[in-house]
Amino acid sequence: MRRWRPAPLLLVAPLLLLTGCAEIHTWTAAATVRPAYPAPSQSPPPRWTPLPAPSATPRPTPRPTPLPTPVPRPTPWPSPAATAPPPATADPPGGVTAVGDSVMLGAASALRSAIPSIDVDAVVSRQWDPGVATVDADRGSGRLRPTLVVGLGTNGTVSAAEFDAMVRAAAGSRRIVFVTVRVPRPWEGGDNATLRAGVERHPGTVLVDWYTASAGHPEWFAPDGYHLTPAGSRAYAALVAAAV
Repeated sequence: MRRWRPAPLLLVAPLLLLTGCAEIHTWTAAATVRPAYPAPSQSPPPRWTPLPAPSATPRPTPRPTPLPTPVPRPTPWPSPAATAPPPATADPPGGVTAVGDSVMLGAASALRSAIPSIDVDAVVSRQWDPGVATVDADRGSGRLRPTLVVGLGTNGTVSAAEFDAMVRAAAGSRRIVFVTVRVPRPWEGGDNATLRAGVERHPGTVLVDWYTASAGHPEWFAPDGYHLTPAGSRAYAALVAAAV
């Protein structure tokens, strides 16, 4: 019986070396083989994926800017000419007759605005006695109206007898209105005293105290101190209208 013996190491080693090299060579070749690209008619796969285009974000509609609130302008102070009271409107039954001098003549337009039915008979420099004659003639002709306004005394003195003569000339008139005077002349105080006393004696007569009402209003007068400015005319007319 023969005993098995291993082959000598020198014969086995070369065989193992050759076998291992073939395997190593085969593994190396397999690892280095590159895959073939598709045919030239096909595009190579993209290296990156493009991001989608950003969608347009709508901008918010701007709110309208409110306009600033206008600041009210302060009301200017009235001029002295505007301080006269507005004329009242009066129109008694039957109308009004007014007899006077240049002061009343200057206020004629304002009187007509305040008293639509008034008939103004005013003359420059008219004295009291010519005024009595005018009233008497108007009564005789039927022109004298139920209400009479007397604006005389600027051009001279007035006595108690002359006052009574005016009342008699206007007999039949329902109401007689006497207007005091403001005139820088010596007879101013005496005339106004006569007018006040006469109204106290005669029922149905009325006093319009222009002298007192116009005190402290130099803007109502022309430089001469008694003829009227437009503001003074309106104040005069308003005072008379309130009395008729």
